[in-house]
Amino acid sequence: LRTRESHLLSSLAKRLRHKVESGSKPWEAATSCQDHMVQLGRAHIERVLLENFSEALHKAEAGIQQSLKLMHDIFALSILERERGWYLENGYFEGPKSKSIRNLLLELCKDAKLDALDWVQAFDLPKISLSAPIARDDYPIPPVPMVQEHSLAVQVKG
Repeated sequence: LRTRESHLLSSLAKRLRHKVESGSKPWEAATSCQDHMVQLGRAHIERVLLENFSEALHKAEAGIQQSLKLMHDIFALSILERERGWYLENGYFEGPKSKSIRNLLLELCKDAKLDALDWVQAFDLPKISLSAPIARDDYPIPPVPMVQEHSLAVQVKG
């Protein structure tokens, strides 16, 4: 995550410098690079969150470290999986590594199912929220409607 943040910062600086040197006013250059700034902001926040999570994980009581490690790893892998296009395009990943990350994330999510109730209880949510129909095991999964082809009739007035 640190590498992605650093790369985005460097490429944003180059992009802004090029636009200003090409005659754009600074605010025009910044406006035209907003997408890049948002990506950099997200990359920065995610890195800081993960670093703080890692630090807290090492300080946590032994009894909850395993559960926190699972959440930490899911968080980290979910970022890598979501941003896999960026990592592939910039040569940090190859296809097999991207697939491995996704597969590992799916396995960790299966493992998380065992701790899910404890995590929910840790938030001390009101009992009414936990007894909502959607929170029950027997909640029916709604059927997915079949997409039907419709013909579009266009009338042309003569």
